[in-house]
This record gives sequence, structure tokens and C-alpha cells, in this order.
Amino acid sequence: MKFDAFVQLLESGAVSELHVESVKPMSYHYRAMTDGHGVVLLDDDGKLIRERSLREARQRLEGISALRVLPVYLVEHTTVTTRVGSRICSSSRKTRLTLGAQDYAA
Repeated sequence: MKFDAFVQLLESGAVSELHVESVKPMSYHYRAMTDGHGVVLLDDDGKLIRERSLREARQRLEGISALRVLPVYLVEHTTVTTRVGSRICSSSRKTRLTLGAQDYAA
């Protein structure tokens, strides 16, 4: 979903929460939760929006007034490979994210 369409859905109340996801170091993207499904946010060219830092992610989101009532979370994905049986374990940690000086997800 393009970012502008996300903002329109957000303003209509169709988005239940927003995830800023860290899938690898210094790479963040956005996932909007709508109707129980996650939808990744894209730029105007249809490419995945990738931020190099959490600061960049916050700057993109700070001006959107509808985020004041929407829960925004930092979701960190980790994958661990063990040598015993070559098991791959993955986990996610979800933490409430604040935007700027005030908490937009109040």
C-alpha cells in the first residue's frame, strides 16, 4: 500500500496499529495493520519504504496528526541459528514507540 493511501485509511479509522519493523541492523520498514492483516507501506514508485535509522522513521511519522490516537510499535525480528541440529529460531519483540517529544500513541 502506498504511504498516501495509508494516511487516508488512517484518517478514516481503518488502521488498528502501525509497526515500524527492524528486520536487519539499520533497516526499518512500515507495516499497517488493517482488518487483522499486515500491509507493508510503499513509496510513490511502489517500492518498499526503507529507513536507515529509527530517527528517520520517527521524522516521517511525526507530522501525521491521526497517529496521536493510533498505537505505534517498534517490532524487532531476530533469527538465531544453532549448531545443535542446525535449528533456526526466530522471534519478535514488540515495544510501544514514541514519536518526537510526545507520545503519539497515547
